[in-house]
Amino acid sequence: MNPVPVAGFRYNVVMLALMVSLVPAISLVGTQVKTWCFRSPETSTDDHEFIQALKPMKLRLMFFALSLTSISLPVAAEVYIYRGPNGEKLFSDRPVHRDENHYRLVRRQDTLSDAAAALTRAPVSTGGSAPFRRYIREASQKHKVDPILVEAIIHVESGFDPQAVSRKGAGGLMQLMKDTASRYQVRDRFDPRQNINGGVQHLKYLLDRFNGDLRLVLAAYNAGAGNVDKYQGVPPFPETERYITKVMGQQFQLRKAIYGGE
Repeated sequence: MNPVPVAGFRYNVVMLALMVSLVPAISLVGTQVKTWCFRSPETSTDDHEFIQALKPMKLRLMFFALSLTSISLPVAAEVYIYRGPNGEKLFSDRPVHRDENHYRLVRRQDTLSDAAAALTRAPVSTGGSAPFRRYIREASQKHKVDPILVEAIIHVESGFDPQAVSRKGAGGLMQLMKDTASRYQVRDRFDPRQNINGGVQHLKYLLDRFNGDLRLVLAAYNAGAGNVDKYQGVPPFPETERYITKVMGQQFQLRKAIYGGE
């Protein structure tokens, strides 16, 4: 793996180093101004004019140095946060290699926002659907989708882990690919509310496209609508068949638990 301090961090370090390097120059200018200001009365008129020119220069240098630390460049980078075998946290710009699987992924985000705080936070608890039901209900009502179906999909897709990442790069509770997330204006796939809202919108699109045929909808959610069109039905992929069975089974169990039957 290639653990890296992210680009914004490297930039700020460079800026800090540059500011520190300017301190001697600023101090020297200040010292010279002070020295020349208290020279003997024999100081020439030219010297006095030079001193007056140096005074604002010191101020400008100080403002310049301070401004360097406030500049922040926009950075677009994925951040992977892993926990190592000894409890240490490791930041990387890419997934770990297979021979480094002793590092466990605890968080992944599409932006660098709040990345520093993640160093000290414990991993998000994945204790079931309860923390996310408000978002499920909200998105389901807005887009007119069965919330039990949404919860069943999340259960199978991510096990209610908002930081889940698939081998193919799908992320978050409803396992959105980047292009799908972008289509529904999901800026951070690992934000539960955004992820669920985007996933439910995509589910609604598939329900409309396949006229509510749940098997086709689930096949499209798993394997892509293009494959459903290509095979004119559920694609002959074992993974997709298992996925449909799992989601429909989970949906039945949830409905039975809530309503006592179908």
